[in-house]
Amino acid sequence: MAGSILLTLFLFTRKYKNMPLSSISLNQRKPLPWVNWIGNVYHGLPEDHLSLGDGCGKYLAFLGRISPEKRVDRAIEIAVKTQHAAKGCREG
Repeated sequence: MAGSILLTLFLFTRKYKNMPLSSISLNQRKPLPWVNWIGNVYHGLPEDHLSLGDGCGKYLAFLGRISPEKRVDRAIEIAVKTQHAAKGCREG
C-alpha cells in the first residue's frame, strides 16, 4: 500500500476505531488488522475487458494514477530501453 495512504488510514483508524470502512483490495487490510472492515470494493477494469496482445505493438502503455509509488518513471525507462513509444492514460 502506498506510504501516504497507509499513514492517513493509520491515523484515521486510530482516532475513529469503530468506524466501518471498506477496502479497495484485500491486501490493503493487512497492515491495519484492527480496522472495522465491512466490505471490499475492487476497482479498475474487469480482467476480460482487454486482451493481451502478441507483443508486436509499437508502444508501451501505462494505465493508472500518476504518483511516485506507481513508478511511471520506471515505465518510461522501460519504454526507452526497449525502443517503444510510451503512452499514458490517467484516472479522472
